[in-house]
Amino acid sequence: MSVPTVAVVGAGVAGAMAAYRLKAAGLKPLVFEAGDYIGGRARTLRKSGFIFDTGAVGLLGSYNRTRDVAREIGMGSQFLTIKPVGAIPRDGVLRYLDMARPIRSFLSSELFSVRSKFKMLKMVRDVVKLRNNLDYEQIDALIPHDVESVEEYSLRELNEEIYEYLTGTLTRGAWLAAADQASVIQFFWTAKNFTPHMYSLMGGMSSLPETLLKGTEVLLNTHVVDVHEGKQGVSVTYVNQSGETTRPFEACVIATEPKPATKIFPQMIEGQKTYLNTIEYSRSVNVHFGLSAKPDHPEMYIMMPKRECPDITTVFLDHLKAPDRAPPGKGMISVFLRSDWCDERFDTEDNVVLKEVIAKLRPFFGDISSSVEESMVQRWDYCALKVKPGNARLMSEYNRAIDPQARVQIAGDFAPFSSVNTAVVSGERAAKRVVEKLHA
Repeated sequence: MSVPTVAVVGAGVAGAMAAYRLKAAGLKPLVFEAGDYIGGRARTLRKSGFIFDTGAVGLLGSYNRTRDVAREIGMGSQFLTIKPVGAIPRDGVLRYLDMARPIRSFLSSELFSVRSKFKMLKMVRDVVKLRNNLDYEQIDALIPHDVESVEEYSLRELNEEIYEYLTGTLTRGAWLAAADQASVIQFFWTAKNFTPHMYSLMGGMSSLPETLLKGTEVLLNTHVVDVHEGKQGVSVTYVNQSGETTRPFEACVIATEPKPATKIFPQMIEGQKTYLNTIEYSRSVNVHFGLSAKPDHPEMYIMMPKRECPDITTVFLDHLKAPDRAPPGKGMISVFLRSDWCDERFDTEDNVVLKEVIAKLRPFFGDISSSVEESMVQRWDYCALKVKPGNARLMSEYNRAIDPQARVQIAGDFAPFSSVNTAVVSGERAAKRVVEKLHA
């Protein structure tokens, strides 16, 4: 009896996770990837001894599913638990935050007035009240609360100081999102998931999907142009250097960006198609520097309030994430910027972008231009999901539209929030539905 074959479209984290589970269940996955590398937005580039994570840069300590998968596939020793120091500038001075004790650190910080610290207790209460619903299972319970932006909630329930230096800054810093447009649910979810530790991966973020796909056939530089579901199977049409080919499969998991998924699979259920065509992703132009010396900074990341630096949202000091990120004695900085700035400079030459970002870093790091040994500019058309008020209802309708008996399943990082952990969970669930269908 032949082993059923399953097409997986996309070799990012969701596709790699789906392929791994399909293979573990005794099926034979074949992965199609339009790009020339494995990992999608979990991309790692290596240059002159530096390991640059140019997409996903970190893993929150609440990403236990990703941690468990890493241990399962033999990456336990590469999966590091770190207790980072963070920083938020105010009046040009970095205020350090011990994220091993986040609540205590914020309440004792000079960032906030005494009045604001008392106000913050209201915010903590709201997060605690919703915490059991801020996961992948309870989207429906969030709908009544998903009615205002981070800015609207902050100015109504808290105050401008907390908005400027906490709620708005955390939303910008974690998601590159404009706090006047992002749903307050996104802030609550982020606050709940800021645990006393973070995770990091030796070898870079791409080591997770690369390890998941070891021993699985992956066709790189191969564009899937059509997926058709029939009663007895699925046909997949793809184009690569050999030309156009159509092959039969028992089933398929589509793990691409949302809108391309709807184009290659016209039969997609309407409720799913509506959601994937409605949601928006921010674009990103992020910048990475390999330095001849480590900056004299203890913080692993800086989240920038809009008032302090309008364009930069987050700075990561990557050499503090893992000991293999930079050669001994050297440093690394990754810089992420607001989405409008990225839109305006998406086609700007790299050297112009680099000079502009170096200038923006000067108030916090001095002039680093003479210490830059390596640099790169990474552009993403699909960076992070824009979670606007009302998205919870759309997500709920998407989830209800899923047909567990369909031979074509969809996976990705689009519900509820863009993250590696979301992609892991989504890939596993899509694979589970396929396995149950084929083994029925």
